[in-house]
Amino acid sequence: MTTLILQNVPDELPSMLRAAAERDGRSLDEHAVAILERAVKPVQRGYMPTPIVPLRPITEEEIAAGIREGRE
Repeated sequence: MTTLILQNVPDELPSMLRAAAERDGRSLDEHAVAILERAVKPVQRGYMPTPIVPLRPITEEEIAAGIREGRE
């Protein structure tokens, strides 16, 4: 495995990534790698990128909130 070091990362980005990783049940590294892989995969005819999805069940409250948001 290779180590990737990023410079000049905006101050708020690590905390945003950390929060998104927690929501998806992943480590910060796992989440960042998934985002990078999706960003650089070549788009092929008929290819639909796999969305980054939570690794935990979605609660009824989250479903209801999504429905409400979609109706607004």
